[in-house]
Amino acid sequence: MKKIKRIKKNKYKPKKEIPLVKKQHDLYLTPTDRVVNTYMIDSRKIKREITSVSCECLIKGEWVTIVYYDNDESHNDRLHVHFKVSYKNQEYETPQSKNVRQKGTVRRLNTWAVEDLKDNYIIYKRKFFKRSNLNELDY
Repeated sequence: MKKIKRIKKNKYKPKKEIPLVKKQHDLYLTPTDRVVNTYMIDSRKIKREITSVSCECLIKGEWVTIVYYDNDESHNDRLHVHFKVSYKNQEYETPQSKNVRQKGTVRRLNTWAVEDLKDNYIIYKRKFFKRSNLNELDY
């Protein structure tokens, strides 16, 4: 009788690429201030990536991002914050990870970032207006 050779199955299957869907929510703090929360979810409605959690202010009829959090691949998927330098130089920003929560699930980090912006948006706004040499009462 001839022995049949058993073929071993590969135990380590490659992970299936799960398509991600972008979601965005706007939370208006005042008529001129809002927090925009943008994140990616998978097919099971689990948050997988924080695209951006930003604090925006209405200046001269346009929404301007003052500060935002994100955790993309360029920063090893770690949550960090970007402060815009000024209104005139909106393309320049200073990224920081100091005093930013690093441990936790994407959902917890997202919640932490939203709560931080809700609690401290006035401080961030005042610093931005001071760097931009704008009068806060005019807008």
